[in-house]
Amino acid sequence: MGTKVNDAARLAAEAAAKAAKEAAEIYLNSALTSSTPELRAIYSASLIQMVEGHTALTELSLNKGWI
Repeated sequence: MGTKVNDAARLAAEAAAKAAKEAAEIYLNSALTSSTPELRAIYSASLIQMVEGHTALTELSLNKGWI
């Protein structure tokens, strides 16, 4: 049972990291092409959150030996 749970957790972390990477790319593109400083600030803040989330998932994966 433990192996299945570990595999499921690893797959979930991989999927979440991939989604965070894709979202970060979208927010980066939006921040770079936004038409107003207000939008740029909103997209930049979201970009930072996505990068922080991806970093946390990467650290978790490293600590668990998944990568």
